[in-house]
Parts: sequence; C-alpha cells; structure tokens
Amino acid sequence: MTINKAAALALKEKKKITRMVYESRFPESGLKIEPVHERNPLFVNFSHQVHAAQWNPTADDLMADDWFITE
Repeated sequence: MTINKAAALALKEKKKITRMVYESRFPESGLKIEPVHERNPLFVNFSHQVHAAQWNPTADDLMADDWFITE
C-alpha cells in the first residue's frame, strides 16, 4: 500500500510501518517507522529499541506501494 494509507492505518491501530525493501535491507534490525502527530522527533525502531532519528525519505519511498503495517 502507499505510505499515506499505511501511515493512516498505523495511527489508527497504534502500530508501525515499514517497506518490503527495508525488511530485505535490514533483516537483523527490522527497521520500523512509528507515525506520530508531533513534528519531532520521528521514532524509528531498530530491533525493539526505539531511537529518535531523522528520516529523509527518498522519492522512491514516497511513491512506493510496498508499505505495510507491522507491530
């Protein structure tokens, strides 16, 4: 699904989002993004450790349709 649909569902279900490409690129860390309503910080989850991090999405990230909801 697109990032806007995934983010909306994740907010509603209080879950995180990721992409298929992130799953294959970071299999040991399980990169997950938690959409929040605040401007800063963006919370990125690496192997169940939550870190405040900057995320600069690429055009590919914004146009991708492989986003999905995760825990």
